[in-house]
Amino acid sequence: MLQGPQTVPGSEKALTEFDADVSLVDLDDPSELVALSLAPSRVVTRHRRLTQAWALAIFTARQGNGVKWWSYHDPDWRSVGLWEWASLKTVKTEPLHGRHPALVEARS
Repeated sequence: MLQGPQTVPGSEKALTEFDADVSLVDLDDPSELVALSLAPSRVVTRHRRLTQAWALAIFTARQGNGVKWWSYHDPDWRSVGLWEWASLKTVKTEPLHGRHPALVEARS
């Protein structure tokens, strides 16, 4: 499960922390949702057609470099979608393994 794609032999999945100076539209902010005429249920839906539609509307309006919203799985987690990542700087990368603290926390 933690190995990378078979098309890239020897690869593995990793957790990477980034630093960036980006402007994100906060879809956890009720005023942003009202301005976008976007219901909270449409933000976390698993229907790709719907999420692509609101993401395209935000991108086309050039409202930011991406969006952030709460996770479908846990509202304390944040999800980020970026369409401008040139300013990203890698802070650290850690290969994932079964006892990695992030995976242990996710299992609990």
